[in-house]
Amino acid sequence: MARPTARARWFGLAGALLCGWYALAGDSTSASVLGGIIGVLACAALGIGPRLHRTTRPAAWYYLTAASVAFMLGILVRPWALTRTGLQVLSGEVFTLAGYALLFGGVLSWLKIAGGLDLHAGIDGFIVAVGALAPAVQYLAVPAASFDAGRPLLVSWVVQLYPVIDVLIIFLFINLVFSTAVELTSFRLVTLAAALVLLGDLGYALLYSVGELGGSRMMDLPFMGAYVCMGTAALHPDMRKMALVVSQPIQPWSSSRLALIIPALIGAIIVLLDGASGNSTETFAVAMVALLVTAILVRAVSAVHRMAETQRRLRYQATHDGLTALANRQQLADRIDGQIADGFAPHPWLVYVDLDSFKLVNDHWGHGTGDQLLQEVASRLAAFASENALVARTGGDEFAMSGRGPREEAVSVADAMTRALRKPIELHGRELVSTGSVGVVVWSGQPSAEEMLRDADVAMYRAKGAGRDRWRLFDSSMRDDIRHRVETEIELRRAIAGQDLWVAYQPLVQMADERVVGVEALIRWTRPDGVAVSPADLIAVAEATGMIGEIGEFVVRESIGQLARWRRDGLVDDHFSMSVNVSAAQLTDDTIVGVVCDALADVEVPARCLVLEVTESGLIADAQRTAELLGRFHRMGVRVAVDDFGTGYSSLSYLAGLPIDVLKIDRSFVMDLSRPRGAAIVNAVILIAHSLSLEVVAEGIETREQYESLAAMGANKGQGWLWSGAMSSENLIRDHLMRSDPSPALNS
Repeated sequence: MARPTARARWFGLAGALLCGWYALAGDSTSASVLGGIIGVLACAALGIGPRLHRTTRPAAWYYLTAASVAFMLGILVRPWALTRTGLQVLSGEVFTLAGYALLFGGVLSWLKIAGGLDLHAGIDGFIVAVGALAPAVQYLAVPAASFDAGRPLLVSWVVQLYPVIDVLIIFLFINLVFSTAVELTSFRLVTLAAALVLLGDLGYALLYSVGELGGSRMMDLPFMGAYVCMGTAALHPDMRKMALVVSQPIQPWSSSRLALIIPALIGAIIVLLDGASGNSTETFAVAMVALLVTAILVRAVSAVHRMAETQRRLRYQATHDGLTALANRQQLADRIDGQIADGFAPHPWLVYVDLDSFKLVNDHWGHGTGDQLLQEVASRLAAFASENALVARTGGDEFAMSGRGPREEAVSVADAMTRALRKPIELHGRELVSTGSVGVVVWSGQPSAEEMLRDADVAMYRAKGAGRDRWRLFDSSMRDDIRHRVETEIELRRAIAGQDLWVAYQPLVQMADERVVGVEALIRWTRPDGVAVSPADLIAVAEATGMIGEIGEFVVRESIGQLARWRRDGLVDDHFSMSVNVSAAQLTDDTIVGVVCDALADVEVPARCLVLEVTESGLIADAQRTAELLGRFHRMGVRVAVDDFGTGYSSLSYLAGLPIDVLKIDRSFVMDLSRPRGAAIVNAVILIAHSLSLEVVAEGIETREQYESLAAMGANKGQGWLWSGAMSSENLIRDHLMRSDPSPALNS
């Protein structure tokens, strides 16, 4: 952008120097030549600029080019015309008048781009134009027309047109300035050129008013400056943006408008006072002032009407959703708050719906299709809403309906809403099904609409957690669950900081001789008051809040460090393994690799002694990324186990394609061994695992019968209450690592 801008800057500088030379030229011939050069250069720039910058709407610039040519011909012809008699004296004026007509065409083209004449801008321009017209006609046009210098009458009438033409220029440019963005350099240069033309015309109008038709070089200097401004504007890169100018918001009475309107009023008042003193035509002055007063009254009424329309529009936008035209969250909340405040029965109810898998629609088909889906959902919900119900869009893909009535009515609406969303929606030839999870709440003392919305949201998430495409009615126990979850989260953060977490170890035994050959590390949390927190609650909160990574790192470092101490104390041999669970969230974070590497290196534990246990769902969450991560562990020598096999997708493809070493049969299958079908499934799983050279670990073994059956089927290792539950390191050493004989007794 630097070169195009420099081009315009150099043209403007050269033009300014030529104008200065023109003003200081010693003879009229040199001045005429310089004036011609300035005009030719400006016309060339006006013709080249639109093509150079490839403007999409060049019509206005072509009008200005033609106007500049006409003005230049008028300047060149006028000295010759003044030496003639009769109507030949008007030869130069013909070109000048044509130039003004073309200038009007250019300004009108820009106004068309901006959307045409704006009502407010038009009235303001009219006020300014009338205010300028009164003194222009009274003190310039009338004297010019009435002065008798032996010239033809037509000449006198033509020269008095110039003040009126200048008023028209003011009117059009006022409209353009008031209705379009004016920050562009090209726009400012064009406006400056128009101002210079007005200045030059004012000089000639003063001459005409005293009977002179000729001018001087200095009186043509403003026109030379206008040429330079026009050419510079055409060469500036901003000129391309002038084709994209759009109408700007109208300010009813801005300071810039008043700065133009007030002087116009003063000018008309001066003419009125002058007419009252007998120095001018009183009727004309009164007419001008009457026009101004009428225009100002119309402008004021229009401004008030525009402000009222704007307020209505803003009020509508503040209470409605722009995409679906439904009520928005604010209007819904105001309505419910009003119903709660009046305290009358029946009490308000609220049904809240969140579309299931809406993000997939946006990601797969695009946001345009997503918006159309939202509009169709809005139409369906509005279609079965009762007359007294209010349907609202409260968020991206969330809707709500509120009403007043018994609980049965709210439940009926929720059921109808769920069924309505199940029906396929056809968009652009494709059929979409977008179910919804729905929460229902009936007022039971909530102090505000926000409380009801919160409770409905809780019920909706309970429906989503139960499998989606269903509704749930809120009850206070749900709120208690949320409160319990929040309190647990807060306490867990304190526990991590205060080291209230600890690692328990459950033995893994070799099925052949029931010897302890490894342990599984399990996170445990005991509050300062001695109450143990459920591991399920701990893991759920940790995964939901993103603390699972920090907890996982703690377990890895603590368990590997513990294994190193057992190895150093001679309590375990080189083949003793440590199994550590890795969550799906940890598999998406490359830092887990560095954590494992550092933990093994710090205590010099062989990588083969570590087994990372991953659930089936964790393996397929991001298959490509998981494969890369497990491959890095495999190259390190760390072994990988599939935990809880059989409870997820149980796909044989990942068993063959991923670097997996161990398969752990879930306890639910072990419990089912007493049934022939259950025993057959477990036997088949063990056979498949062995064919893939995978070690098999059976979880949840509690009886001797289960142990004997699994040993007979070929399971390599076992884990369960038959030998021991999870215990502290001290108890594990005492009960298992210090014993030389296996202990098959069931621990209770």
